[in-house]
Amino acid sequence: MSIDLWQSLRSSVHYLSLGVCLLLVACVSAPSIPETTWHRLPAPGKVAPMTHPTALPLAVHRFEADGLYADQALLYALDADAQQLRAYHYHQWIDPPGTLLQRRWMQALQQAQAAAQVVERTQAGSDAWQLRGRIVRWERVPMTSGAWQVQIDLELSLQRGRALPLLRQQYSQQVLAADASIEASVQAVGAALDTIQGAFLTDMARVFVTESQP
Repeated sequence: MSIDLWQSLRSSVHYLSLGVCLLLVACVSAPSIPETTWHRLPAPGKVAPMTHPTALPLAVHRFEADGLYADQALLYALDADAQQLRAYHYHQWIDPPGTLLQRRWMQALQQAQAAAQVVERTQAGSDAWQLRGRIVRWERVPMTSGAWQVQIDLELSLQRGRALPLLRQQYSQQVLAADASIEASVQAVGAALDTIQGAFLTDMARVFVTESQP
């Protein structure tokens, strides 16, 4: 073997070894992709039985949501006024928010014994009560102090059969998270929903009392 050929082979092996070493270093030093965390919505707090429940079934429809609010990703604001929103890539709800809220409202209404039956849907033309909701806001917001709070705004309506709604109102609640963690904000969402559910149940009870009067 000639000297030139030997030197060429040595150079090739050298560069190949260097390339392998650089590749191994890159693999070791490259940051790993975070695991996706799936969050459950906290269960509703204890609800007292309603004094004047309805004898009719009560259907709780899946809550409507537009744009980002229909996605499973947790949302956060970039500013205290929440004018700009982003979605977390690795923090998701276990189901779309509209489904989570439907199930949570059903749990709360069942605890309150608000109706003879609390169901997801009724037959067409039924005279049953219909509860519908829409997500207006649903995000965690940074405070100027460095803390985080959650902002929940829901539009809720209650109607009997196909009649016009007897109750339609927007309910808003802000709750300061215990710390800056995502889990603390998830728990704050549960607290905000408990307050909104309590206010809505009070308004619902008034409607039921009015409708039961001759």
